[in-house]
Amino acid sequence: MKSVINRIVFLNILLFFSVGADAQKKRSNTPHAPGEDIYKHYVGTIGKKKIALDLRYGYQGASNYGGSKYYTLGKDDRVLFYIAEPETFEHGVPMTAREDEGYIGVPKRNENSSQPKWEFVIKGDKLTGTKKSGDGGKGESIDLKEDYSQSVPLELRYMKNFSQKIMPGRNKPLAISSVLYVIPSETADEATSTLVNKSLLDLLGIKDFNDSTGNGPSDVYNYRFFATCEKVIDSVSDDEIPDNPYTQHTTVLPVYNDKGLLVLKKDEKTDFDNGLKSQMQFSYIDVRNKKTWSSAEVLNVNAPKLSEILEATVRSMFNISADKKFSEFIAEGKMPVSEFFYPANEGVYFCYPNQLRASFYDNDSRVYSEDFEVYVSYEKLGDIVTEGFRNRIGG
Repeated sequence: MKSVINRIVFLNILLFFSVGADAQKKRSNTPHAPGEDIYKHYVGTIGKKKIALDLRYGYQGASNYGGSKYYTLGKDDRVLFYIAEPETFEHGVPMTAREDEGYIGVPKRNENSSQPKWEFVIKGDKLTGTKKSGDGGKGESIDLKEDYSQSVPLELRYMKNFSQKIMPGRNKPLAISSVLYVIPSETADEATSTLVNKSLLDLLGIKDFNDSTGNGPSDVYNYRFFATCEKVIDSVSDDEIPDNPYTQHTTVLPVYNDKGLLVLKKDEKTDFDNGLKSQMQFSYIDVRNKKTWSSAEVLNVNAPKLSEILEATVRSMFNISADKKFSEFIAEGKMPVSEFFYPANEGVYFCYPNQLRASFYDNDSRVYSEDFEVYVSYEKLGDIVTEGFRNRIGG
């Protein structure tokens, strides 16, 4: 009997320590509370190289939200990297990250990866550590500090809602909607906050913040989708009711935040009524001059030579020789000009759906984390970029 009691005590002790260890790893009860999801703009050095880093991260669960990017100051040599899940979800703990080629949708977990590895810690407004080459060679010191002298300080927000209405005949919510977006930080000046918030609301199709509750504009956006779903479900027959909830997942995130210019990109993916749909939209916010630019004020997408410039760029990207007809890859026989683009330090990124990338890759089974982007320098674009914007981005 005594041995049985001792075994029970021993098992209880083991259970106590195992539960304690798991508790350190468990997410907070409020995983998306302010401060848990972060967007930071850092400036500093990796070795002797001066860089800027746009970091997005969710502490509770090690969420990368599409990955972070850094680039040489004043350049467009962007490098994507993903932060691996740390030992705990607390702040200030040592973290690691792997640089990526930008086309893998899931962070690399292979410790033997040939991609460079970061070992770092975030404390206060500093990010410090070491960047090691993939072959394990000599490392370079990382010394970065939050810097908003040329960029907008932002906070990351996430909201996910489930419709209270149940799918008829199924024990599931009618719809699920989520929004990941940024708002100006409390440290941003009033004029900047007003300008950025207006652009955010325009992208979400909301009149003003007074339309929303304490959860911000995301709840209006989500519940508006639910209302649309309810109208549809009330109008269909029983055999037309889908097996799974309608879904809407939207992000409004910065793709450029430098030189006093903030570019927000809205990505909306819905599985609703007539199938899966994807939409994108941009807002070009000139914080320095307190205005927003329209796409037509940035460049002329109708310029006849733009398609030729994009085709030449794509041929270079995919090593397509000049003797091969473009119609072998695209039925139209020429490179389409995307109306969706965003400017950066030295050029413009033209954004296309990922399906177009498959036209140039045979038997490509990889999962891509981003849209297919074609980058063209301002020099090559020439007068396709408006004089006003050339003067602005060069100033």
